[in-house]
Amino acid sequence: MEEFMTKSEDEHRYSGDVIESIKWSEAEILSNTSSDTSGSYNSFVAGLGWKVDLRTFPGYTGKLEDCGSDGTDCPYFADDGLEVAFHEATSMPTSAKDPRQLNK
Repeated sequence: MEEFMTKSEDEHRYSGDVIESIKWSEAEILSNTSSDTSGSYNSFVAGLGWKVDLRTFPGYTGKLEDCGSDGTDCPYFADDGLEVAFHEATSMPTSAKDPRQLNK
């Protein structure tokens, strides 16, 4: 009898918003682009992991599309027992036709 080992991949989704103390609507937050971010925010995102190109990265991408609809890159972290692809909204495409930014 052959014994097969399968890798179990649990997927967990967490949302974290880093915003100023000013009250923003969800639409305003999701409409931000990378040009709207501060140096502090960019440093925070850079500290999450390595920047990987979604078009060529062969590893785990957290279901981010590699065709550009979810952006071209994302912060990625891995160690012996964990892989994380961060869905960083300001680097994802913003649609002027969708005020709620449902694709982010």
